Amino acid sequence: MGVNPRFGVQLCDALLADRQLQMQDQNVPEHEHLRAQAIASPARRRQFLAGRWLAKTLLSEALGGTPADWTVASVRSEER
Repeated sequence: MGVNPRFGVQLCDALLADRQLQMQDQNVPEHEHLRAQAIASPARRRQFLAGRWLAKTLLSEALGGTPADWTVASVRSEER
């Protein structure tokens, strides 16, 4: 049975809010830091960081390495 990604992001968001983690505590790469800083809503910013953390954690568990070894990037497709 797999993890429901939506639940995972909500759980990570709650943990980040509960512990009031700052971005420097998460070893956030510069490109993710800049993107997160551009998000006006603190709750949405935490969700963004939680989603990245969750993705990297799942990748490291499935394919090896540590979450810090993985880079997650979004690719925007052009409208057709």
